[in-house]
Formats: sequence, C-alpha cells, structure tokens
Amino acid sequence: MNVFLFLLGLLSFTSFCSAQTTELTKVPATGDSIPALVPAGWHLLDSATGDLNKDRLDDLVLVIEADKEESEQERTWGDEARTLVVYFKQKRGGYQYAVQADNLVMLASGGGIMGDPYEGVKVDRGSFLINFYGGSSGRWGETYRFRFQEGDWYLIGSTEYSMSTHTGEYYSSDYNLLTGELEIASGNEFGETCVQCDDCEDCPSCSDCDECQKCTKEEVIRKRVARKPLPTLREFGIASWGNPDRDD
Repeated sequence: MNVFLFLLGLLSFTSFCSAQTTELTKVPATGDSIPALVPAGWHLLDSATGDLNKDRLDDLVLVIEADKEESEQERTWGDEARTLVVYFKQKRGGYQYAVQADNLVMLASGGGIMGDPYEGVKVDRGSFLINFYGGSSGRWGETYRFRFQEGDWYLIGSTEYSMSTHTGEYYSSDYNLLTGELEIASGNEFGETCVQCDDCEDCPSCSDCDECQKCTKEEVIRKRVARKPLPTLREFGIASWGNPDRDD
C-alpha cells in the first residue's frame, strides 16, 4: 500500500504543477460557430457537443489554448494557458455563453514523459467528462464528470488511477458524489498480489504472502461515505481536489 500512497502523492503533485491558477482570457458571450467563439490569441484544442441543459439542443464544450507568441519561443514547452468553456445552443440558432473553467485543464507540460496529459472531453448522459493521463515510472489517470443542475455546474463524479511500472501495483477509485458511493480497486498488472483476509482461520494459504493474507488478482472495496456539498465547476481546481479514500 505504500506504493499506492506514493503514487497518489505523485498524482497530487503533478496536478498541482499542471493546472493554472490565474484569471485567463474573456471569451465571446455569443457566436454562431466555433471559430467565432475562440478569442483572439487563442486556438481550439478540442470540442464536444451534446445536450447539457435538457432542452434537446446540442450544446458546445470547447477546450482552448493560448497561442505561443514569437517572443516566447525560449519558454518551456507546454506552458501555454488552457481553459474550458461551455456554450448553450439557442433555439433561434447560435450559442450563448454558459460557464468558463480556468483551473480545470492541465497544461501540456503536466504529463511527464508521457507528454501532454490531456486525453479529451465528451458529453455523456447530460453531463460532460474530461480525461487526463500521464506519468513516468508511476502512471496516473483522472476523469472528472460535471453536470448542470439547479442553475450551476457541479462535479458529480471522479475516477482516478495510478500504477507503478516497476512493480505492476495499481490503484483505482471511482467516486459518485451524488450518492456517496465509492469503489476502490487495487491489484497487480503483472500477476497476483497479497491482500489481508477477513477471517484468518479461513484464509487460503499462499506461499508468497504473509500469514493471514491471500493471493488475488484484484481486491475491490465498496463503501459509502458521507455526502458533502458538491464542488462547483468555477470553484473546482485539480490541485485542491482529492477523493475521500485518500484520507483512509
């Protein structure tokens, strides 16, 4: 488990270093197309469409990145600011600004030797998901789900994964903030791992494990944690977020 704690610490540190914390550009309030919604000095990195406010119209999620100016060529690669913007589709055509999240999208330099950690954004079941993946000897992945409800945008789901390429040990957590349900899985990508038995007297023997431990491919723990107020998209920052299992 020490490996898991180390990887989680690495994940938190990587996230802290790779999400911007300053106010970024102002985006257009309305527009008829994606090019019209990307402000000057920025370019489109990714986009997704789908109904996000239950009006049966395809809304728009944009991930944009600041252009690299000629005078900044000597800067470290991947420092360009990024932001996510959501626009609601209007019945008469065009798009209306809904929300902007400046602290959500990791910078290109935040993925370690794996390169740019940004994996994509998509609309799914009335909410949008954004994915990141990176690392070096310790690989990590993060997925966050946000939904528009009660007049604001909230984080409703979080999935995190970490794995050591040296030992094969991995750890994942899937947290539903709406219900408080939390699923934690751990195991070894290279083979079986040792886990503690609930009943030592009825514990299968395993030559590679300590007393009162058994061999297993994966251990899954499901529990329910106390529900807390949902973080809003505007308040959310990867650097300050952590699943409740990190306190265990």
